[in-house]
Amino acid sequence: MMRSPWVRLALGLLAATLVVLGGLRMARVWAERQFVRELGSLDPSAYTRPAVKADNNGARYFLAAVGKLRVEPEQATLLASWASDPHNPVPDRLLLLASNNEPALQLARRGAGLFESFYGIDYSAGFHTALPDLPHLMTLGRLLSLHARLARERGECSRSLSSLAALASLAASLEWEPGVAFFYAGLSLERLQLGELARWVAEAPRLRCRLTSSSGLVSPVSPQAVFPKVVALEEASLRRELPQKTGFTSFLAADFLRLRGAQKALKLAAMASLPCAQWARSTAWEGLSNHESRLLLALAHAQGVQASRLLLQAAVLRLRHHAEHGSLPASLGFFPEATRGNPFTGQPLSYDAATGTLAVPDGEALWRALHLPTPPPPFTVGLPVEPEKPSQRSPE
Repeated sequence: MMRSPWVRLALGLLAATLVVLGGLRMARVWAERQFVRELGSLDPSAYTRPAVKADNNGARYFLAAVGKLRVEPEQATLLASWASDPHNPVPDRLLLLASNNEPALQLARRGAGLFESFYGIDYSAGFHTALPDLPHLMTLGRLLSLHARLARERGECSRSLSSLAALASLAASLEWEPGVAFFYAGLSLERLQLGELARWVAEAPRLRCRLTSSSGLVSPVSPQAVFPKVVALEEASLRRELPQKTGFTSFLAADFLRLRGAQKALKLAAMASLPCAQWARSTAWEGLSNHESRLLLALAHAQGVQASRLLLQAAVLRLRHHAEHGSLPASLGFFPEATRGNPFTGQPLSYDAATGTLAVPDGEALWRALHLPTPPPPFTVGLPVEPEKPSQRSPE
């Protein structure tokens, strides 16, 4: 007996639905396998970082220093306000704060040059993961920046540089973490550190000591390596928050959400290999979710800091050339990395030998256009161009 048109229609719709559902499921499984292969696990607990040897763990010194901090809430607020515009003179109340916290700063400086870290952060809770000491670590970092400023102004070169080295290690200890809040906090501290280092470099020829290397003064953390982990942990945490689905329609929706999430995460992570100016220009920001915007702004922040890092490394090499030869080099040929496109604007560093100015072209304009936080990292630094007499050189 021939089936009625209605039966044939129903069977056709059922077959089409099964094909769509099967295709969606296969696409989701394929995207998730690619996610795991390129980014990492879909389980937040997998992003908990392994412990390191106690002797190499800079975080233990920073946590110990936090235990010795003597900072009242209103003082922490004043310190944060100063750090948001450190070009301002240091308020008298902060002068006393720095001296009262010397024991904490001494402990923190013991972590200088230690770029491995372990805070024991367990990411199995996903978005609910917290580091209770994070606000205090931020206060410690601002205090190190303040101490470096005060010591530089007093001509205490070694003490200033040791605080800058400790701040570089503290920033790196947080930048290694895949949690976006910790990653962002580390970048914020590094902005302070690079800003103070830029002022140090600009004054170094007039000080009695010399910067001969940027080793230990610049964070080694690569955003290209860490950012994909940040994206992966965010996606894994987001899935942890999705409620369990029941029913045919819910399963279909869950497959679609997981497919789109994996695809978007892969696309976001790939942007770390492109200069910020390139991907920011081609991104439809108005069509992004708050979640995606937050991740991309963190990447822009990281790439801006990385470009500033490159700038300071080139500046330190120029300073060394000035100390050894009594003049600045004529070109950037002494530092090939500077002649390639930087991670923020995609352009080589610019260098004016006549004025001694080194810059990240369009760095400040791009930072402002993306509404990134103040103060920006240094995108311009200069050294005096007058020749240095051999008799003025320090044996250091």
